[in-house]
Amino acid sequence: MKFLINYRAFFSLIAVIAVLFVSCQKTENELTTGEDYTLTSQAEVNAFKVAGDIRTLTISGNDITDLSPLQFKSAKNIVIEKTGLTDINMRQLSAVTVSFVIQDNDLLTDIKGLDNLKFVNGSMLIQNNPLLTNLEGLLSLKIFK
Repeated sequence: MKFLINYRAFFSLIAVIAVLFVSCQKTENELTTGEDYTLTSQAEVNAFKVAGDIRTLTISGNDITDLSPLQFKSAKNIVIEKTGLTDINMRQLSAVTVSFVIQDNDLLTDIKGLDNLKFVNGSMLIQNNPLLTNLEGLLSLKIFK
């Protein structure tokens, strides 16, 4: 018994499988690529320069009082916690693609400086900021998934 192989159909099927495999990997890689950074002092915030993707940026330290020196436009994950901030001034930031956490900032009163943030795809958690009374900075959000 002979099997006839349609080589054109066989190679077309292999090509489709390869494209699907690469596409699935690309989505996962887009969410996991980049570097992790932790800033624990105002001096580190002032000196922070990044050329590539930010996977996670954690900002945590009581002497951190000003985020305006940060000049990046997007990150996958941002955590701002246990700082001395009274406001969050990150006017360059326009997108967070996985999660954005603002928590445990005892002096934080407003987040007006997030007014250029247009896109959050994932989760946003704002908790345990006892003096926070102004969420105006989130009014520019266009897409929140």
